[in-house]
Amino acid sequence: MEQQLCKHFREHHQRLEKLNESIGIHRVIEEIPISILIMDTAGKTEYTNSAFTKLTGYTLGEITGLKPLFLLATKPPESFVENLRETFRNGKVWHGELVNKKKNGDCFVGSISIFPNRNRQGEITHYVSFCENITEKKRLAEELKAVREEAEKCEQLKSAFLANVSHEIRTPMSGIIGFTSLLKNPCLTGEEKDHYIEIIHRSSERMLQVINELMEISKIETGIVSVRHSEVKVNKLIDYFLHVYEPAARRKGIAITGRKALPDQEVVLNTDEGKLRGIFMHLINNALKYTHEGNIGVGYRMLANRIEFFVSDTGIGISGAHQQTIFERFIQADMSLSSHYEGLGLGLTISKEYVKMLGGSLRLESEPCKGSVFFFDLPCQPVC
Repeated sequence: MEQQLCKHFREHHQRLEKLNESIGIHRVIEEIPISILIMDTAGKTEYTNSAFTKLTGYTLGEITGLKPLFLLATKPPESFVENLRETFRNGKVWHGELVNKKKNGDCFVGSISIFPNRNRQGEITHYVSFCENITEKKRLAEELKAVREEAEKCEQLKSAFLANVSHEIRTPMSGIIGFTSLLKNPCLTGEEKDHYIEIIHRSSERMLQVINELMEISKIETGIVSVRHSEVKVNKLIDYFLHVYEPAARRKGIAITGRKALPDQEVVLNTDEGKLRGIFMHLINNALKYTHEGNIGVGYRMLANRIEFFVSDTGIGISGAHQQTIFERFIQADMSLSSHYEGLGLGLTISKEYVKMLGGSLRLESEPCKGSVFFFDLPCQPVC
C-alpha cells in the first residue's frame, strides 16, 4: 500500500513538473485570484489552481481526468459542444458566459476564456481556461437596468403629468374667464345667466380639486400629514355620502345605493374622520367619472375586529394588467383615457396613502366592461 502511494505521489509530481516545464507559470497561476483550469489536448483536466477550488469547491484530485463540462448547471446542447470543438481544432480562443454549479449545488455565472497553449514548435500542448465569477456583476447590472428603465418611465410620466396639469388648470380657467365675460352682456336672459353661472361654478370646483390634490400629494410626499383620531359614526357617514352624491348620480342617469352591515345599530369607530371622508370622496368621484349606466354602491361589512368598506360601480372596469399601476402617482387605468376623462390620476394614490396611514389596506376587484369594486379595511375596534 505504501509503495502504491509513493508511486502515485511520484507520478503526480512528475505530471506537475512536466506541466510546469511545458507552461512555465505554475507558481504564478497558483497565486492568481482568478480561477484557472488546465486541460490536455483531449479536454481532460490536468491542473487547477487554489482559486478554482475556492470558487467551485472541487479539488484537483476530484476532477483530474474529467472534462470541465460537468460543471455546467444544465446539460449543454450538442451545438454548443460542437462549437467548442471547432474552436479548439482551429486553435482559436473561446469566450463566453456560462452558468456553472458548485460542489454544494449553488450556481454562479462565470465569464470564461479558453485559449490554446503552444510549445516552441507551435504545437498545442494544453488548453488554459480562465473563469471569473460575475454573478454579482450581473445582478448589479440587472438592478441598474431596472433603475434606468424606472427613471425613464418616471420621466415620461412626469412629462405626461405636467401636460395634464396644464390642461386641467387651463380648461376650467378658460371657462371661468370666458363665461364671466359673457355675464357682462346686458341682453342675457335669466336662464342664460343661471346657465353661465353654473358653468363657472363647476369650472371653479374642478380647478379647486386639482389644486387640493396637488397640495395633498405634496404633503404626503414630504411626510407632514398627521392622523387625528376621533369618534366616527359609520352609518351616518354612509347616509351623508348617499345624500351628497345622489344629485350627481341622478344627472348621469345612474343610481347610488348604500349597504350597511348593521342598519339599525350605529357603529362608532375611533379613526381619522377627515381621511376616511377623503377616501370615500376619491373612490365615489372615481366611480361617477367612469360609470355611464347602472349603479354605484357604497357600504361596509363587519369583520373580526375590522370593518371593510367598499365602493362599487358598473362602469368601464379595469384590466388585470392595469389594476396595480392605477394606484401609482399620475396614472389612470389607461393613459389614453386622459383625453376623455378629467383628473390628474391622483385620487387613488391619495386614497391608498390615507388607508395605509389608518393601518388598513386598499384592494381592487374589476373586469373590463363589468365594473369595479374598491375595498378598504380599517383595523379600528368598533364600539356598537
